[in-house]
Amino acid sequence: MKPKENPILILIIFFIILAFVIFLLYPKDCKIDKSCFDKRFEKCKTAKFTEIKENNFYEYRIFGKEKRECVFEVRLLRLEPGADVTVKALLENKAMKCRIPINTFKNLEQIDNMVNFCHGELKESIYTLLVKRMYGAIVRNLGQIVEETKKIVK
Repeated sequence: MKPKENPILILIIFFIILAFVIFLLYPKDCKIDKSCFDKRFEKCKTAKFTEIKENNFYEYRIFGKEKRECVFEVRLLRLEPGADVTVKALLENKAMKCRIPINTFKNLEQIDNMVNFCHGELKESIYTLLVKRMYGAIVRNLGQIVEETKKIVK
């Protein structure tokens, strides 16, 4: 039997291959199960996980291995209720993609300064917010800084 003579066989093979590819590429949805996510994170297998941390909603998504790095994304879905409107506009629904060396960390909590391994809109927004807050602190204390400087100069 030639493949041209049996289109049903070709369709069946196509759908089997398609299902296999989708199964491999589609991340396991750990929902809010931290241990499920940690097991997959340790091996850098595709997964996604939603977490509430300090009343903020985050989504983590592991894309898998690239070269000798584990690639994942952190997205801040929603800030806590009552958060400042400008901060919400700056941070909500922003993501950053991260790359860490394989077999370096067993879970996200072990990564100090995760931002150093990441790039993207969320990282840029975090730095923008930090600069704005530092600028505000300097402006609020400018009078005191000038007075202290006058004392030193005299």
